[in-house]
Amino acid sequence: MEKLTLFLFLLFSQSVLASFLCCLADRSVSGVSLWKGRSFCYGCKRTLKPCELIPFWSAFFLLFRCSVCQKRFTNLWDWLFYEGIFPLAITFVCWHGLLAYLDGTRFFEAFHANFLLCYPLFFLARQDQQSRQASTDGLWLVILLLGQDKLPCALFLAGAFFCAVRMGKLGVGDVPVLVTGGVAWCGWDFGIWICASSLVGLVTAGVTRKRAIPFIPSLLMGWIMLLLFHCI
Repeated sequence: MEKLTLFLFLLFSQSVLASFLCCLADRSVSGVSLWKGRSFCYGCKRTLKPCELIPFWSAFFLLFRCSVCQKRFTNLWDWLFYEGIFPLAITFVCWHGLLAYLDGTRFFEAFHANFLLCYPLFFLARQDQQSRQASTDGLWLVILLLGQDKLPCALFLAGAFFCAVRMGKLGVGDVPVLVTGGVAWCGWDFGIWICASSLVGLVTAGVTRKRAIPFIPSLLMGWIMLLLFHCI
């Protein structure tokens, strides 16, 4: 019963955090100040009621539209991923880490940096999904901090991925995310992450029937899948 209570508490907190990060990302790509106060409808500029701000459920019961102007604020797939799959998956990883910590595992072994990186990647994925652009330059600092002993590898990966950019296979904003993965995941894990992300991207392109899709959401999904794999 205590484990279930802990899981539900974590699920609630992760849902709130995911909703907050979505709000920040949406504002950043819309040119709205991050500190403009309460959430509002981008169509009619109406301040949203508390009952319209419940993570996951409000969007579902509102049918993804503003209750006044009927402007659509999300779609089914984005809602499922950003407000459903991500919070649920991260809750499981966090729950598994907390149980491991309570069983005697050291804190930094239970909560690896790769888990914490999910949150900035989530923010960047949302930006990429909404505008096909993301503020990924800050990841270069993360790369320097994480990859001090892997600098040659990071430089090699950056060169290789920038060549892919020149060939039109990647966006410039994808490169820092990929290099971050190169220094965060080691050996086979990096290859598994790339393969899983590419598979998610191919499935997404098939479902949406679009040749050009934002890739950072697929990279985030692959990242989550690898974290879940290590929890099993």
